[in-house]
Amino acid sequence: GLGPARLCRRFGLSRTRLYRLFEPFGGVAGYIREQRLDRAFRELAERDLGQRRLVEVALECGFDSQSHFCRLFRQRFGMTPGEAMEQGRSARARRSLVDGEGPSRPEFRDWLLSL
Repeated sequence: GLGPARLCRRFGLSRTRLYRLFEPFGGVAGYIREQRLDRAFRELAERDLGQRRLVEVALECGFDSQSHFCRLFRQRFGMTPGEAMEQGRSARARRSLVDGEGPSRPEFRDWLLSL
């Protein structure tokens, strides 16, 4: 539901004033798109999505088309949404090993921390 009309009501601004304020950020639509992409990146990289599909994340973040979402995502972050998911999965696995949830041998933990 994020859009210019809602922002105008929320902040008590005229539409003209709102557009002038957001001009340095690529306009209102550009700013909203960037916020949605940032949210999608966090969803994909920081959370275990379980059985959720990529299209569900795209729709939840306000994108109507998975292909359009993937194209914008790649332009913004230089990687596909799938690569962001994999990167996040690897980072979570490394954190769990360092935090002691992986192999219990102390030398393995020390070796991993030295990397």
